[in-house]
Amino acid sequence: MSAEDDLLLVSRDAMSVRFHATDDVLRPMGRSTSGVTGMKFRDGDSLLALNVIEDGTDPDVFVVFDNGVAKRTSASEWTAKGRSGLGVLAAKSGKGGRLVGALVVDEDDEVMVVMEKGNIVRSAVAEVNRTSRNTQASASPRRARVTRSSQLLATSTVARTRSRGSEHPRP
Repeated sequence: MSAEDDLLLVSRDAMSVRFHATDDVLRPMGRSTSGVTGMKFRDGDSLLALNVIEDGTDPDVFVVFDNGVAKRTSASEWTAKGRSGLGVLAAKSGKGGRLVGALVVDEDDEVMVVMEKGNIVRSAVAEVNRTSRNTQASASPRRARVTRSSQLLATSTVARTRSRGSEHPRP
């Protein structure tokens, strides 16, 4: 991470804040200090993810709700503002779900979704259409069937690279 990069904080209630990671904003502090406020939360909300958006790139932000809906939005739809605010809505679930994952991804990445009963679903990011930030999430990661007894718990990115004609996950 460099001072030119941005940080994107996302809460479980789908609120998000993007700000520059300069030394003025994130100044070095001693161990006895309490740090700086990155984001404020409403009652019952909490931080879900902190993502780095590298300077000069335009990745996607991939969010997944516990009720199975997902959405992919260009990171350029979040303008860098000051830290310490409530932020803007990252996605609307439409069914009252809470976020279980918020990832910065590229078109050729894959996403793994962990279900409550232990199933793991691997899905290509490209399978979820890119939509604007203020729209309802609707696409579901492939085969991630959500029922009352098995909700989504977590997500992770599997980045793909090509080497000698084959594909290998990036470490």
